[in-house]
Amino acid sequence: MARIRSNYQKLQLALFCGSCLIILLYLVLFYAQVLGPGELLGTSPLNLAIAGLHVVYFILLRSWLNGHSTLSATVADLIFFSLNILILVLVTGGFQSAYFVFWIFIILISAALGAEVMYAYTGITASYFIVATLLSNDWLGYLHHHAAYLIASWIAGGLGLWLWRNHPAAESKDHQVNQLSEKLNVEQIKSEILLKSIGDGVVVISLDGEIQLFNGPACVITGWPQDEAIGVNYRSVLILEDEAGKQLTDEDDPFHKVMSSKSSVRRTNLMLLNRNQRKIHLSLVASPIFSGSSQVTGAIGVFHDISAEKAAARQRDEFISTASHEMRTPVAAIEGFLALAMNDKVAQVDDKARMYIEKAHASTQHLGKLFQDLLSVTKLEDGRLANHPEPFELGKLIKTAIDELNFKAEQKNIELKLKSSHETGNIKADNDVLPLFYINADPERIREVFINLVDNAIKFTPEGQVNISIGGDDRQITVGVHDQGIGIPKDEIPHLFQKFYRIDSSATREIGGTGLGLYLCRTIIELYNGHIWVESEEGKGSDFYFSLPRLTYAQAQEIKAKLEKARKGVPKPQEPGETVAPNTTNT
Repeated sequence: MARIRSNYQKLQLALFCGSCLIILLYLVLFYAQVLGPGELLGTSPLNLAIAGLHVVYFILLRSWLNGHSTLSATVADLIFFSLNILILVLVTGGFQSAYFVFWIFIILISAALGAEVMYAYTGITASYFIVATLLSNDWLGYLHHHAAYLIASWIAGGLGLWLWRNHPAAESKDHQVNQLSEKLNVEQIKSEILLKSIGDGVVVISLDGEIQLFNGPACVITGWPQDEAIGVNYRSVLILEDEAGKQLTDEDDPFHKVMSSKSSVRRTNLMLLNRNQRKIHLSLVASPIFSGSSQVTGAIGVFHDISAEKAAARQRDEFISTASHEMRTPVAAIEGFLALAMNDKVAQVDDKARMYIEKAHASTQHLGKLFQDLLSVTKLEDGRLANHPEPFELGKLIKTAIDELNFKAEQKNIELKLKSSHETGNIKADNDVLPLFYINADPERIREVFINLVDNAIKFTPEGQVNISIGGDDRQITVGVHDQGIGIPKDEIPHLFQKFYRIDSSATREIGGTGLGLYLCRTIIELYNGHIWVESEEGKGSDFYFSLPRLTYAQAQEIKAKLEKARKGVPKPQEPGETVAPNTTNT
């Protein structure tokens, strides 16, 4: 590459010197013409205009063009120089012009840009010779006297090809090909190193489902050698199942989804049956591969064996579940005995002892709630929590739950109010009849969500009232719990429904909590295709909402009828797309 650049620089230097010589000649001749009459030796306004353009190009553009493409700058120099010489030769006698030697020089150096360029210049010379001969009165004499010039141009061209037999243009093309080949080899090496260094399995699948790439970790996870896996349909190598052990259909297959939806798919709940018939827990991310025209040409999958992580999580959950279950019994017993000690009909204690017993009773209640929350989370995440969805009227459930919570609210001098936000506006529940709001969910699970939200509102409201609203439209029902408490900082709201997350402030530390209640609420609502959110401003209270899909009365009755048939032993027909939400709970 350095030699090619050096050849270009030599050629440019020669052209530059020739151009400077011509421009200098123009200046001398122009100066002589201005001083007095005399022969201008072929200079014309056209020559001067081209020379002026050459100067402007050289000053303003040549450095920029040379920085982007040395070849382009060299060609531009040659064109300017050639035009000047060609016009001078034509207006000063043709072959007999004193400037013809410059034209021979151009033919000599043009070979540096390739044989085609040299042939073009010798072709121009031959064409001029033929035309001049035909126009001559004595064409035989013209041919006799001027043939030497034509032969000289051919000799100059041949000499140029010999001098520039390894001319930079040819070398440049060869170099570009070699450079591209080297670049492709380097990229291939990089890809191979990257694939070998990745600890996860990587598979590339064509549009027709054939495996095109299969790295080492993929071989280890699946048990398939690389040479046997490549070219085989991926379904024969990646036998995927759900966690229940059912083989995936086309609708559930991540690679099929990727190529049909043109978007990435992430799954962490897959099982892989490897070649040794051993089931492996798999985490997989599949993404589409696009062509230049944004057409999907295949898919790439990155997968990881998470069997060890799943086993550790299962052991952890089993420990938490067992510990929580075993500890609830003695804690419940302690709470019961403390309640008896506070009962004046059972035991007589002085005021100071009663104060200690009441604090101990509150602490055991808090401990019992913690165990209940931990147990609920583990059952929720492994699907063991009882779940029996059925149509029911949500307004009735909320009224009953409010009656149960009134006693706790009155202890803090807080008033619970139920209002309807239906189309008729805000209506007090004790004066007007609420609209019928039917949903399909487990009543016990929804009751736990509602009680959890109202219980939090009571805890974080020093005094005043907690308003409960219920309303909706034809598609969904929205329940709101509005308190007048301490509020939630804006930056805490996005994390509020995460597991074990608690707002770090003196007020929340004093009130206490497990950090699991809102996480359970969110999981329950989302499993029933609902949505839960909060609107709050620090110091101005909080508004918690959850929404669920609404059923019409006719839909509720139809589902109830199906459930009745199922209870009587008649198999329930599976509706297309119908799913039963997993079991969830909250405290």
